[in-house]
Amino acid sequence: MIVLHRVDYGDPEVAELERQVQQEYTRRYGGGDDTMLHPEQFRAPVGVFLLLSVDGAPVAMGGWRPRDADGAHLHGGDAEIKRMYVVPTAQRRGHARTLLDELERTAAAAGRRRMVLETGLLQPEAIALYTTSGYTEIGKFGLYAQEDSSRYYAKALAG
Repeated sequence: MIVLHRVDYGDPEVAELERQVQQEYTRRYGGGDDTMLHPEQFRAPVGVFLLLSVDGAPVAMGGWRPRDADGAHLHGGDAEIKRMYVVPTAQRRGHARTLLDELERTAAAAGRRRMVLETGLLQPEAIALYTTSGYTEIGKFGLYAQEDSSRYYAKALAG
């Protein structure tokens, strides 16, 4: 049975998936993601963090946090996707798209107007997910804006 539910970013099951995704970043890029994330950024009503479980085992996670205008590429009302991850044994089963759909739905319901994200060239499966879901490239923002391998995407939210 597949269960998708809201959790606190500080949840122990999230911490284990966070450990795994950081290992994957290290494998692909030579180091983890140093973006500072805090549980309160993902708590309602300002944000959301989701955990997807299959038969009781956590296999995927993702969240959004509010981002507002930066005078360049971020707009007022943006929501930024963070820590989208599916464990290798559960990939290619639609879990990432299920998470993405729910992240978009909850962000729109919270009054956010656009979803934004950063990913990297060494994550072609992530780029494929986002571009086939209607995301388009935007200008760089945030911690990795100076990295040549970083890519930034956005999608207007319905409602």
